[in-house]
Amino acid sequence: MTLLNATSKTLIFCFHRDERNLDKSRYRDVLPGEATRVKLQPDDDGDRNDFINANYVSGYHDQEKAYIF
Repeated sequence: MTLLNATSKTLIFCFHRDERNLDKSRYRDVLPGEATRVKLQPDDDGDRNDFINANYVSGYHDQEKAYIF
């Protein structure tokens, strides 16, 4: 698990280390924070891996989940 301290909040990055997720990240040093990461729906075959290297970003006037980065 990797922890970073950003603006007095501790961000947790752990899902990127799962073997199933290693090839899903274009850059090894750009990680999604757990609190705002985009979670995929489970596959029909029962795969519960919901990881994608993406985060929701607030928009104009603090509109939540306005963009995916």
